[in-house]
Amino acid sequence: MEHIIIGTAGHIDHGKTALIRALTGRDTDTNKEEKERGITIDLGFTWFDLPNGDRAGIVDVPGHEKFLPNMLSGVYGMDLVLLVIALDEGIKPQTIEHMEILSQLHIENGILVFTKSDLVDEEWKELMIEEIREEIQMLGDDRFAAWPEVCVSSKTGEGIENLKTIIVENVLHTHHLRDTSGAFRMPIDRILSLSGRGTVIAGTILEGEVQPDDKIMLYPKKTETRIRSIQVHGQNVEKATAGQRAALLLPGIKKEELKRGNVAAAIHSLNPSERLDVKITMSAHTGRILKHQSRLHLHIGAGQVLCRVILFGKNELTPGESGYAQLVLEEKIAVKKRDSFVLRFYSPLETIGGGIVLDAAAKKHKRTNPAVVEELKQKEENKEGNILLKWLRSQKKNPVTIEQIKSVLKINEEEISNMLYRYMKKQQIVSFIYKKCTYYWSQESENNMWEQMKEWLQKYHQRHPYRYGATKKELQKELFSGWENKTFEAYLSYLESFGQSQTDLTSESDKQTDSRIKRNEDIICLCNFEIQHDKKFQQIEAHILKTLEEAGYQLLLYKELCPPKVDEECFEDIFKVLKKEGKLIEIADSYYVTEGKLQVVIEKVEQHFREHKILTYSEMRDNLEISRKTAKIWIEYLDKIKITMRCGNETERVAFGLKE
Repeated sequence: MEHIIIGTAGHIDHGKTALIRALTGRDTDTNKEEKERGITIDLGFTWFDLPNGDRAGIVDVPGHEKFLPNMLSGVYGMDLVLLVIALDEGIKPQTIEHMEILSQLHIENGILVFTKSDLVDEEWKELMIEEIREEIQMLGDDRFAAWPEVCVSSKTGEGIENLKTIIVENVLHTHHLRDTSGAFRMPIDRILSLSGRGTVIAGTILEGEVQPDDKIMLYPKKTETRIRSIQVHGQNVEKATAGQRAALLLPGIKKEELKRGNVAAAIHSLNPSERLDVKITMSAHTGRILKHQSRLHLHIGAGQVLCRVILFGKNELTPGESGYAQLVLEEKIAVKKRDSFVLRFYSPLETIGGGIVLDAAAKKHKRTNPAVVEELKQKEENKEGNILLKWLRSQKKNPVTIEQIKSVLKINEEEISNMLYRYMKKQQIVSFIYKKCTYYWSQESENNMWEQMKEWLQKYHQRHPYRYGATKKELQKELFSGWENKTFEAYLSYLESFGQSQTDLTSESDKQTDSRIKRNEDIICLCNFEIQHDKKFQQIEAHILKTLEEAGYQLLLYKELCPPKVDEECFEDIFKVLKKEGKLIEIADSYYVTEGKLQVVIEKVEQHFREHKILTYSEMRDNLEISRKTAKIWIEYLDKIKITMRCGNETERVAFGLKE
């Protein structure tokens, strides 16, 4: 089941609450004052199921000018808006202001709902709809002219089912994907106190997901807390995700510690700020001119705060004009880059424009510095991201950390993390970790390095077909001489676990399933490399085993086992393979025997102990028909593998574990 958030907008008494009642069967006017006055004062919230099975949460916002801040709190995070216009009155001042707010918050998807159709006759209805269309065209915002239209009567039920069908069609074509993999973030627009249990906060989850018992942080105070339980549409759930309205129960938090506009988010995922770099777009319909140093009301997320505007490159902004600025806030807030906002005149209260955040952790700028405007323009066009990617691509042999990026590009860590996330999602950047340190590299540079490394290892395997692989030291010297050991180790771990360690940034269908390399301690080879026991290998193996067999129980040195006219390096590689396979056993420095010969000696010694309590060097010499020196080497090895043990005299042994 998909979850969507629908909001309402429109002039007071145009039937928003009655429409929601007709859609859901529930009343959003819940407090006494609302019922007495017949208008929505605060945010109302309910839900209903669409014909296609999706569940729609719906937010009823106030239409009265006095309660416009409450309306602004409700529209943030909407997927779809119902712009309500009564057929007996048409477009009114508050309708236009609500449309301006929807434009400034970049809410693209909506439906024009013409209410109170039961109060007018067909001729009036046609005239009013034509007049509404003309006024919308005159406002100059094409998005509203493109929205579908439906006439309804909340009283008789006319058009309600048709509206539900249009909602489904609209959502199917326009519902945007939510970022469920990002850090959890939810602006708080409702706060309730439950006696003896804690405080409930509610809002629309913009990013990520959250579960009961998760630890979160309440911004801007950065108060850590734990979620006791979660409700979505009035039901307890085990997880709430981006795009849903959710209510979180927080134990140990008092209602008085919070206010609308605070943000619940993942721990340390936001940085509260008192300065925002922004781009402002003035409303084309305002009668105000925005001057440098003007005091304004900033509405962002579910909250509002007073601020003063510092204009860059000009002294004022006229209706319809855009410009770069810094908002100096009178109290800290927690927002993110690209968040939309609305600006209202300080007094009298009226909407004059809005914009987007370009830097949520801005520093003070010199207003006379011409470079500031260019810097903000780059931030608006996300050129910092292009600069970051270009710089990472220039680091052809040097993966970097966030600290290195910060020192070179002078971008704050939160912005860097967001940009890296976006580029990783597009598979333009890769990351690998070693001991809690994360390294980043362009996909292009990593691909080039891997191709070089793969080619080098392929040639190495061709030169050394009987060697398990190159040593880490050899590989580092040839290809990674400029790398720190920890960076090189991080990259090797990435190659070794390639595909298995990729995060859900990569879809299941795109994930690799095989490692690129295999490692055995400090030996590295390609993942598909296997030593071939070819004819040459078999000939050398046969010579070694035959020579040892013919030696009886005498011990031969390594150099005595090499066949004549065989390359020493080749012989050494095959010898190491036979050792690893357990066919050759080193019982002393450079002395070797076959596995079979060792088992025969062990059996002879065990047979001796069944008949005798003590085994001496001399007895070992005589039993195996070897020299006393060789007998001593054999016995010392048997001590090592716990077949024999000393029993006082240096030359005497008893069976291992036998008490004297």
